[in-house]
Amino acid sequence: QHQTIAGEALEALRKFITVLEKYFPSRSEFLNVLKDVHYWVHQHEDALLGEDLGSLMKSSLIKYGVKVNDKWVGCQGSKPQYGNYPCGLWSLWHTLTVHHALKKDGQPRDVMEAMKEYIQQYFGCRECARHFDQAILNGDGIIENVNSAKDSVLYLWHIHNKVNIRLSGDISEDPQYPKLVFPDKDFCFKCHRPTSGTNLWDEFDRDEIYTFMVNSKL
Repeated sequence: QHQTIAGEALEALRKFITVLEKYFPSRSEFLNVLKDVHYWVHQHEDALLGEDLGSLMKSSLIKYGVKVNDKWVGCQGSKPQYGNYPCGLWSLWHTLTVHHALKKDGQPRDVMEAMKEYIQQYFGCRECARHFDQAILNGDGIIENVNSAKDSVLYLWHIHNKVNIRLSGDISEDPQYPKLVFPDKDFCFKCHRPTSGTNLWDEFDRDEIYTFMVNSKL
């Protein structure tokens, strides 16, 4: 999609590759691929070609013997138009926030800032990118709500559920996997608490949510 990657798009790519290398729980072979890509991307100060990035990825995967499945597994929908890349992208960012918290290094907003810029620059659905930007208040939500790696886990959980609520019943919803507030009581009974309030979020114990997310390790 990007013949030439420069300016804000290049900076977004650098941040994306950096958090992948630091926090993605991968086998050593794929970690070597990420290190190669990280080094190569950061060697380009002004611009790089998307074609060259693709070629580097392919050659690095071959070099380290990493085989890539061309079919979605964990995010496979009931029909081809459901799940897949958007689901995989959500799963990736949740995984990165959790492993960021487990490693206890870096800056609290590293993953969320990288996610914000990646979606702005690279997510193909521009309406989706606009809605995500609105959900995080153009980035102000990250500044206001994320002051620790734990906050990052919980803020992304909160934002994802807001998106699920907004898209419930939408044409994009997989009828076999309806968009619900996560987790329900069957997944995490302790995450829910009795409440007489009208605010949905009062129902959740955020400490238990965090424990559930980290213990799941996504």
